Amino acid sequence: MSGGKNGGFVDNLNRAVNEKGYLIDAKGNIVDTNMKMLWRHEHLLNGEFPKIFPFTKFNINRVRGDCDLDA
Repeated sequence: MSGGKNGGFVDNLNRAVNEKGYLIDAKGNIVDTNMKMLWRHEHLLNGEFPKIFPFTKFNINRVRGDCDLDA
């Protein structure tokens, strides 16, 4: 990601991206590789889309499970 025309960012294929590296259209909406809009610019917070899952409630012990070490 480097500075592109008009001070914006571009990826290695010279496509416009925001400061977080997401592909964007001319209006600043996050889009996929086919330029289909995924998130509207007004819904972004500091260039990030809203988080869908509550990551703050993650419990590592539920993932670890019970493990025994071999001798």
